[in-house]
Amino acid sequence: MTPEDRIKGARAYLAKLPHAISGQGGHPATYRAASILAHGFDLSYDDAWTLLQEWNSSHCSPPWGERDLRHKLNDAFVKPHEKPKGWLKKNERVVGANGRMVFDAKRVAEIAFGAVPLTTADLLLSAFKDDEVVCITNEAGQSDEGKYFPASKGSFLTRSEWITRFFGHDSKNRKHYERSEQGAWIRINPFTKDDFTGTDTAVSTYRHVLVEFDAKNRDEQIAIFHQSNLPITALIESGGKSVHAWVRVDASDKPQWEERRNSIYEFLADHDPDPQNKNPSRWSRLGGVMRGDKEQKILALNVGSDNWDDWVVWRDGQDLPDEMRTDFLESYNTLEDPNHVIGHGRWLCRGGSLLITGQSGIGKSSFTMQTACSWALGRELFGIPVKKALRVGVIQAECDVGDLAEAYQGVTSSMDLSAADRQVLRQNLIFYTETSKTGKDFADLVRKIVVRQHLDVIFCDPLLSYVGGDLSKQEVASHFLRNCIQPILKDTGCIIVFTHHEGKPKPKEVTDGQTISDMAYSGLGSSELTNWARAIINVRRESKEYPIFSFNLTKRGKLAGMRLPDGKPTLSIKLRHAEGKVLWEVVPPTAKFELLKVGQQYAHFSSKPSTARAALLKELEQDYSLDRLQSEAVLKAMVTNGILTPKKIGAALFYEGTHLED
Repeated sequence: MTPEDRIKGARAYLAKLPHAISGQGGHPATYRAASILAHGFDLSYDDAWTLLQEWNSSHCSPPWGERDLRHKLNDAFVKPHEKPKGWLKKNERVVGANGRMVFDAKRVAEIAFGAVPLTTADLLLSAFKDDEVVCITNEAGQSDEGKYFPASKGSFLTRSEWITRFFGHDSKNRKHYERSEQGAWIRINPFTKDDFTGTDTAVSTYRHVLVEFDAKNRDEQIAIFHQSNLPITALIESGGKSVHAWVRVDASDKPQWEERRNSIYEFLADHDPDPQNKNPSRWSRLGGVMRGDKEQKILALNVGSDNWDDWVVWRDGQDLPDEMRTDFLESYNTLEDPNHVIGHGRWLCRGGSLLITGQSGIGKSSFTMQTACSWALGRELFGIPVKKALRVGVIQAECDVGDLAEAYQGVTSSMDLSAADRQVLRQNLIFYTETSKTGKDFADLVRKIVVRQHLDVIFCDPLLSYVGGDLSKQEVASHFLRNCIQPILKDTGCIIVFTHHEGKPKPKEVTDGQTISDMAYSGLGSSELTNWARAIINVRRESKEYPIFSFNLTKRGKLAGMRLPDGKPTLSIKLRHAEGKVLWEVVPPTAKFELLKVGQQYAHFSSKPSTARAALLKELEQDYSLDRLQSEAVLKAMVTNGILTPKKIGAALFYEGTHLED
């Protein structure tokens, strides 16, 4: 975390703190704010002083004088603290735009635990009070699958009795719970005296909520709990595949407990916490005992925020938009941008969006397959480079499994893959078929897949299947793209690619007059679609007679750095379906008609005066020995490459050079 990040986080944190009111705890409230700056975020004195002054003017009634305020800040810098210096700096995580936790997979391996092993007595001392009734059992039944489960309501003793009789250093009955094949269990909350039912109604204090993740590996589970900054009393290995977290909510009654439980599960929803653990009398594995040959190990006690209120302040304090200062922008190295993923320039970066538009029936699905396979392998596509092999997902609605298999087998059989390449594809490329979810439901599905699979890119084919409304309406397009999809990209850094349909074919005199910029608006729907997308590709069939397609980089196309076979940059190339293969390939130039080199061959047309379309086509045929189709293709290519500009005069279409001589 950079100093700028810490300042931003500290300012947001302070904004959510309670006001300091004279006569109502104003002194400790102000010292707490000063401690958060000086100790929690480990700010310099000058930065802490600046932020404390801001907070003083907005949150203190009446505001403190400079002398008293500096005294509070000085104390915060020199007095001892319970938590390590920089504890907020270390644990702070950005909360996603939807209020859910954003997990940083790169930080999985950074957690270190203390060398001194923790005991069951340590757990009891941290989680319960001396006279509270605690329920424990090691009586077990066994399912048909061989899984053990608690087979009794448990034994009910006070914390002091459990420690004295069973879990203290000199307890006579230690061996009763120390080791068994099935292990032992403990209920996460204390119970009412003399009520041994073990039910939710018998819970006396609604202190803890149990959270675990069955579908993730151990290290990832632990990292999620640490990065969540939740107030966790204990992290306990189950002796199986999961880690149990006792999240401290300190609710006053069951309705408040349920409300806070729901907040936790919603906060962690992108990571699929086990939905079984949602009642206050829930069993957890008892830390500090053996389960067969594996320990139900207590990994850590008192992790994250000090209490529930502090965690809420931390969570809500991160809802400010990203803040960047001019000195950061001045020094940012755009040439070595770590967010740059695809293109010679910064064409597609982390969190970017790409729209691929094309007519129905031209093979957009096979084009999507070829693009996905190329990027998953880290291979360039038609001269557009990719920085590395990417984790790629494809969600589609129009192909059955046979169609997908045919496209995948056809594309990969034409890519000259080694055994190692095929292994990379198995690791980096995954497909989903989804035909019913739309709007927010679809966006939630995308977020879940991206987070679970750690995707760099996700293709969604086609866009119209997933919007859930009339895409021609600006409010529908804006809500889906900017409110549902864009937060996923920002939170995860994944690039999303939508495959989209063009409308019904337009007259030839209209499409021949289109520029690269015009093609950006060829997809069905509101112009908001074009405005939202970072980059746009248009694929269009050139004629009915010949299966030749133009591949056009429209919005931000120059940043892609697409190259012709001779290495020269271009915004448009010609593609075709390979003979007998499911593969798109560049059309090779002919000796007489080298359309791919139109930028050099016809550059002098940039000074051509206004000429009618028919006259211009006739000139190309007579002077350059081209047939009609070739002449039409050259004319279109000159417009695409900025050599000619189309102009309508009445019903007639004219062209004139873009650099007319005076």
